[in-house]
Amino acid sequence: MEIKEIIELVRRGLIDEALRYLEGLEDIDKVIVLSEATVVTRNLEFIEEAIYILEKYIKRVEERVIGYSEIALALAKIGYYEESTEYFNKAISLLNKLDKYNAAVSAMFLGTRLARAGFYDSAFDTFEYSFDMIIDLDIEISKKTDLILSLADVIEKTGDELASDIALKFYERAYDIFDKLKVGHRAGMLEKKIRLSKVLSFTKDPEIRRLTYEGRFKQAVYKVHEKFGKGKRGLAMLEIALWAKENNMPERIELLDMALREIDPLKLNDEEIKRAVEVLVDLEEFQRAMEFAESIKNGKIRDEALAIIGERLIELGEVEALREIIPKIESEEVKKELLSKL
Repeated sequence: MEIKEIIELVRRGLIDEALRYLEGLEDIDKVIVLSEATVVTRNLEFIEEAIYILEKYIKRVEERVIGYSEIALALAKIGYYEESTEYFNKAISLLNKLDKYNAAVSAMFLGTRLARAGFYDSAFDTFEYSFDMIIDLDIEISKKTDLILSLADVIEKTGDELASDIALKFYERAYDIFDKLKVGHRAGMLEKKIRLSKVLSFTKDPEIRRLTYEGRFKQAVYKVHEKFGKGKRGLAMLEIALWAKENNMPERIELLDMALREIDPLKLNDEEIKRAVEVLVDLEEFQRAMEFAESIKNGKIRDEALAIIGERLIELGEVEALREIIPKIESEEVKKELLSKL
């Protein structure tokens, strides 16, 4: 049985059945299966066995990087972050024992595991290490370019798994690579993902972002209902409606109606209401934006929300409407800054 099939058995909870196939696997594959079994069962005996196999039988440095990465990721997933850091550090230290080509490739794999474990800065630094190794390689320019493009692809796919605010940094780096290497269609896709991550800054969830990106709005709304409580899901749906509007999707009107029926400022905190104001302004729902802004309890945040509305009205040349907003702003500094934009 293939390792993917065995891992699928583990993820379905069929641990005993999966372990029956363990002996027929390569040692590194045993480590991967046992690490996954640790995540599913939270039984540390599996990770202890994985560590034993790795340190006793696996000699190839590339495989040891993979093994330590998988063990570290499993430990992070079950909450053992200190131990996870220890094994990730072991994987990172091994990169220096590889030639530049294998170090670059191994660092791509390691970077994805670091990101999945929540070590986002270390993941980004590891991808940059991979990039530097590729640049230093003494190989044909076409092969070097292919490796850099492979790295950009890995960085983008890593971003796809992360929350919107975290994914942005990875998307922007991948975009930078594709853009500089003149791969227009990939750079264009990244521009879209970057914008979507900014639009879904409250929603954040990578699965909802993927469904929205693919235009599968019914499934995205279903996931919103599944993952957000009644008080929050209206704002998530409002962000999806904004994306549909920006891309002139036929579902935009229905999505907006659903979001407006669902959203309730009483169920949101002040920062979330301010975000709702930003989205409503982008949707040109100014009356609702005003109602939401005025419901904010914190004076500073309320002034910021009112200023967001005011700035958009200035852009549209709606000076009369602006006169209704100015008296509602308490901060003289915010008033002055807003009026300076007239």
